Amino acid sequence: MQERSWFRATGAPWAHPNIVAQVFFPFDRSNLDASDHLVLDRMVRAYHPLVVRGTRIELKFVGHADQRGNVLYNQKLGQTRATVVKGYLDRYLNWHRNYSSVQTTSPGELHAAQGRATRQRMAEDRRVDIYSSHVAQRHVIGQPIAITDNTQRIPRIVFRSFSRRAVTPLAGPPGPVLATEQTKGLLPTDPRCHCRWRT
Repeated sequence: MQERSWFRATGAPWAHPNIVAQVFFPFDRSNLDASDHLVLDRMVRAYHPLVVRGTRIELKFVGHADQRGNVLYNQKLGQTRATVVKGYLDRYLNWHRNYSSVQTTSPGELHAAQGRATRQRMAEDRRVDIYSSHVAQRHVIGQPIAITDNTQRIPRIVFRSFSRRAVTPLAGPPGPVLATEQTKGLLPTDPRCHCRWRT
């Protein structure tokens, strides 16, 4: 039994906000299979344009193992797994001056389930966590509220999504005209209103 590797540029809040990928391995193995290559290739395609445009990206690799086996052996196994993943990404990204990969570490089975663990839990422990200094988290500014018939109607707000480096315009919300608590009742020309208005 083996978990599926994954990559998310927005991070994994259920694990750690800076973990962008996890690569899973079969029992007592440290080689990458075809599905792992697809996941790591997605990382390369996502980070390559960023480092070319000047975004600084640092990756850290932490290898893990399940509880079975000797403690020292599991630590070396986790280290080998982290080194293999790091080497694959370095082969495509290491020539960019804005990319760097921190040395790999391995707690071995330190964070693994102990005792009578299930097969699924042990499969989750055989992995490499990839931490990134660049997490493309998106935040929408303001909580929209619907305007009733008794509320002064104003032009629709164009909501924008912000990340560290880029600003991507989003479509205005459908249905009734919307406003935020901070902008309700303000006119587009009011200096207190910092939103962008669409007429």
